[in-house]
Amino acid sequence: MRVSKLGIGLVGIYLVITALCVTLALWPNGDDKGAFVLLQVPVILAVTFMQYFPGLMVEEMSWTTAYTLSLPATAFILYLGGWAIESVIRYLWLRLYASLSGQ
Repeated sequence: MRVSKLGIGLVGIYLVITALCVTLALWPNGDDKGAFVLLQVPVILAVTFMQYFPGLMVEEMSWTTAYTLSLPATAFILYLGGWAIESVIRYLWLRLYASLSGQ
């Protein structure tokens, strides 16, 4: 299996956005409501999907627990998405090349 450059890029962008949101949320003299919103941004998708698993009591999780559970899962899903997109593009490119070269 090849390493997906697009997958790594998507994960990198996600981690930069996460670090930026957490930094701005914890900035001294910040707005409490803004901090609350900024802390939700990086984990909202994963936490939304976690609500469908009854064993995970998402409503009772602290921010630390939510980040610990959701960051690796979201990064893995983003990497797989990038890998899948690259695989489809590679397949289509090879099919196009084969049809143009007459094979």
